[in-house]
Amino acid sequence: MFASHDRYKLPVPAGLTEPGAHHWRLIEVALRAPWFILSVNDLDGGVEAALAHTWCVAWEQDLANALVAMGPSSIRGLVCMVPQRSSANGQWASQEVAEVWIGESQGGHILHLRDALGASVDCGTVNPADRLTDMRLLWRLGAAEPAIG
Repeated sequence: MFASHDRYKLPVPAGLTEPGAHHWRLIEVALRAPWFILSVNDLDGGVEAALAHTWCVAWEQDLANALVAMGPSSIRGLVCMVPQRSSANGQWASQEVAEVWIGESQGGHILHLRDALGASVDCGTVNPADRLTDMRLLWRLGAAEPAIG
């Protein structure tokens, strides 16, 4: 989903980053599919507990797993990056997400996203012909308790 190139690698001195981590000045979105920006509190609860970490998430299943594993109080925000083919202006666009629902379709588990007003967020992840059943709330912005376990 994301591609990195050696010429854009950013050298970070030892001790200023986690062992084995690599830093990049630029990454390429290699697949024109929806992806997500997930902002979370520092999960270690250390001195940086007031800071948020931001992750770029390429796959719906990884997003669902992260939402369940971290718990709703750890998550500060979620944005869906909408590819050109699905956006109104023909460019990448962003849509804030307030709820994530998980449902069943013929193809398996599918995430259904809603904004703060309860309207569907069309990231192009759901085929309109799919009939979703067994819809369950997975995550809601600002919730203190997990929706499902």
